[in-house]
Amino acid sequence: AETKLLLFGRAINASVKLDPLDVVGKKYKVRNYLDDKHPPRDFYVLIKPEIDEIMTKPITFDILFNNSEHQATMLRYGVKKSEQ
Repeated sequence: AETKLLLFGRAINASVKLDPLDVVGKKYKVRNYLDDKHPPRDFYVLIKPEIDEIMTKPITFDILFNNSEHQATMLRYGVKKSEQ
């Protein structure tokens, strides 16, 4: 993947793919920690179409500003947030 340097972190071009949880490994935890602050969005109406769309094009991954937690909270709540 083509790499570009940002001011505070490193960004790389990446792609999104959907894997079953058993492929990911045994250690994972669902943390819907923003449910009390932001209502979760409807999966079939809003989230699934967005997942289908982002799987077709490259995205920029950045550990500080656009990591996997940012992506997950953006899809679930419509708010990009990371506690990492």
